Amino acid sequence: MAHTNSYPSAAQVAADIAAEEIEIVTDGNAAFITEYNEELWSVTKQTSPARALGIYFPTALSANAIEGYYEWDGEIKKFTAGAAVVLTNNDTNYIWLIEAGTIATAVDGTGWPAVPHIKLAEVTIAGGVITTVLDRRQSIVKSGSTTASGLTKGMVACKVLASVQLKALLNNVTNNLFAVNAGDEILHMAFWTQTAGGACLVDCGPDATARAAGAVTDGILDGADANATGVFSSDDVAGTYSGAQQDFGTFVADADGYITILSAADISAGAFVGKIVMYYIPAQNYA
Repeated sequence: MAHTNSYPSAAQVAADIAAEEIEIVTDGNAAFITEYNEELWSVTKQTSPARALGIYFPTALSANAIEGYYEWDGEIKKFTAGAAVVLTNNDTNYIWLIEAGTIATAVDGTGWPAVPHIKLAEVTIAGGVITTVLDRRQSIVKSGSTTASGLTKGMVACKVLASVQLKALLNNVTNNLFAVNAGDEILHMAFWTQTAGGACLVDCGPDATARAAGAVTDGILDGADANATGVFSSDDVAGTYSGAQQDFGTFVADADGYITILSAADISAGAFVGKIVMYYIPAQNYA
């Protein structure tokens, strides 16, 4: 039976596998099981870093994390799964890793813990059914701390929203774009119009303060053009698209909330194709 998943040609598949240095089972070989196990081993070893601390669900109302390595204050540690944590029905559950190397959870009304931690996931359950799983592993490290002199260590993470999800937010209504936590430092935002979607300027800023008309005094990205192909950056040389928060330097979130987005027109049903990206230093690394 022919495969229907839009695979490349057989030659291209073979070339890509070879480029990844995955040794595949050879034809007519008596050591089939040995070679099959070696092939499986090489594939799983290539993907295992992305699996570390990923959340899985032993039952509909419990969660655990996949074993793997992570960094904490410059020390490489291995997470070994223990007992699964119990999730609360009809609520959103936060799941995180603490310094002791165990996972914990609380409902969103309680929030993330004040102690140093690594965020893993947000899981929403309704009627005993898991309805939403949000991966919060922006990074699987916890490094550095804050002092009177500022951040002593740092790393940069990013969040990206692609065409379908982004276009839905371009509806002339202030929408939540990217979640931020107290202490997150927003370094840079860029809006990329690949296919024009109609006359529409786009602003992004903290909480619900972005505005599409006039100067965005507390915005980060100001006047990105969804009707002109190109990249509109908060740190462009001319400063055309940088709001006051970005002009000042970096925007530091002083409370949990969101970077919001507001478009001057509703083009959510139009032809727009594009992306938006935010580079930031997550506060979770310095708690």
